[in-house]
Amino acid sequence: MLQYLFLAVSLAIMLMAALNAEKKRYAVTIFVSLAYMALLLFFTKSVPMLAYTLPAILVATSLFYDYGKRNAMFLIEAVFLVTLLVYWAYKGLPLILLMKAVGGAMIVSIIPNLKNSANREGKKIEIKRDIVQIILGLIVIAIIYFLPEGLSYPIIFALIFIAGVANSYMTNSSCAVAKFLKSLERSNITFGTGAIYIAVSTILLMGFVHSKPFLMFGIAALFIADSFATIIGINGRHKIRRKKTVEGSLGYFLSLAAIGYLLIGIWALPLAIFLAIVEIESTHIDDNILVPSAYILVYIIAINI
Repeated sequence: MLQYLFLAVSLAIMLMAALNAEKKRYAVTIFVSLAYMALLLFFTKSVPMLAYTLPAILVATSLFYDYGKRNAMFLIEAVFLVTLLVYWAYKGLPLILLMKAVGGAMIVSIIPNLKNSANREGKKIEIKRDIVQIILGLIVIAIIYFLPEGLSYPIIFALIFIAGVANSYMTNSSCAVAKFLKSLERSNITFGTGAIYIAVSTILLMGFVHSKPFLMFGIAALFIADSFATIIGINGRHKIRRKKTVEGSLGYFLSLAAIGYLLIGIWALPLAIFLAIVEIESTHIDDNILVPSAYILVYIIAINI
């Protein structure tokens, strides 16, 4: 059966990744990912999905270890996960469970690197990067809005890993595209790290936020409001803490509240206030991880009250 073939391949990928990674750290990461999978399957009452979910967990955990270092392995892992998603879609399996598994395992693997990357570069670089981020956010929202879940999720998932493979190969490249993308990155972090954080959070949002309007709101917070906060706040004079300014936080709140009202109505106001506060407090953990995680937590609590 195909699920056992996927399992065998995932075990081989895990062993190959282990040979090239720091053994102790990788072993701990795998253990935590497996513990996460056990809790995920238990609380979602999906224990029978173990044979389908385990391959996703093992390979997604290995991704960050190979990014920008072993491009061929990263390509194999990305192709594996996209193929696995196609298989899940073909079998009619719940894609949201796959998103939860992959997103959670990726979070576990990048936890040691979740420092805040808010050191600002020149204004032109910051604004140029945020304009690109806004455009990407609008594309993701459009895909979710116009297409059914069975199409939108595979398309976004595939695009994320296509972009990830491209970034991994361009880490040490000097081609024109690589130079342009590197010109958008902050100098204090590894090339593509910010994009990885956004990609992981997008996958997690698709996995945990089941309402299309609220999912689009979460995407808007991640891609658009965060960018407006930077574009407006970069000239702000009233500091709150670190690089955060009153002007930037107001830009975050107003842009998210305006977009959110079109998507989820009056609920956008309290959520925008809450997420703006979380964004202000994201001084130690990157806001591209912290803000979506806080939103997911609030959403889960709200739908279970």
